[in-house]
Amino acid sequence: MIIDIRNSYQPGAGEYDLTVFIDVFRASTTLLYIFRSGALEVIGVNRRDVIDGYLEKGYRLVSEVYGDGIDNSPSLIMNSSLAGVRVLQKTGNLTTAIFNNLNFKKAIVAGFVNLDAAAEYIKGAKIERVEIVAASNFEEKKEDVEDISCATAIKSLIEGLPVGEYYRMDRIREKIGTRKSGTFQFPDNYWFDLELALERNTVPLVPEVIKNGADEVRFELAV
Repeated sequence: MIIDIRNSYQPGAGEYDLTVFIDVFRASTTLLYIFRSGALEVIGVNRRDVIDGYLEKGYRLVSEVYGDGIDNSPSLIMNSSLAGVRVLQKTGNLTTAIFNNLNFKKAIVAGFVNLDAAAEYIKGAKIERVEIVAASNFEEKKEDVEDISCATAIKSLIEGLPVGEYYRMDRIREKIGTRKSGTFQFPDNYWFDLELALERNTVPLVPEVIKNGADEVRFELAV
């Protein structure tokens, strides 16, 4: 199996049987917790007018981009009741990465919280070419070390290699420390979000990404 890793703002190297999108801090993790909370439906959206149309139908927004919903926070989702709720997700990096890479044949979302489940899904798919796309920061064309670390771990598991401490974990710790000592005021729940995002296999589900036009995707759990 050919497994290529790239950032979302970099061009792909041809056609792949499967694309894996990763945004560890925090959208992949939040999406997994949304499903664990029992949400009835989850739609990824790209434009504000599309969001407004769904909000009028009773959908609930999860986003750090807009302030009229729940923050893109796994810890807040973990403590919310979304059973039977229809959810919209709009994020700064994950949905941006997806909507700028819509030429995929089939896609899933992964993070550390579903690391082994994602790897097993890929191994069981009997496919030849896989690309793992680190969402990173599409707008600033800036790599996020935690996304590359997770991509590397998935590739290692598929190739039968052991995964102990995460690749570049020292740089991930350094990144968190820099943010904590900086002047930007993150919400109180943010630091717990990062702890949750680095946990392994706590939400062993695999969300598929189903294209629904240029500005919507449906997230559905793989059977």
